[in-house]
Amino acid sequence: MARYPLTGLQLRTLVTGSGELNLSLVETKFADPAADEVVIQVQAAPINPSDLALLIGPADLTSAHESGDGVNRRLSATIPPASMPRLAGRLDQSLAAGSEVRAW
Repeated sequence: MARYPLTGLQLRTLVTGSGELNLSLVETKFADPAADEVVIQVQAAPINPSDLALLIGPADLTSAHESGDGVNRRLSATIPPASMPRLAGRLDQSLAAGSEVRAW
């Protein structure tokens, strides 16, 4: 059993069926490590360019706006209707951004 709670903020990306992209930080509880695993705390990391497609997709960033404050802050932007069909597989699913460090 872990000596401390394994929680942290995770950057999430969500494309809604109504054509909006939402980026948010979500407090996440992570599973306790197995006997042959270690836990590290990542306080900051660069964004890999290959992750940008998942993170922002085809959103129109000129329409981006913030709402909320602190850890409840969210960035939203509209997605052009012509781009929505190629996003059908990820609609209304909150996905973790980044592939190098992720909760599994």
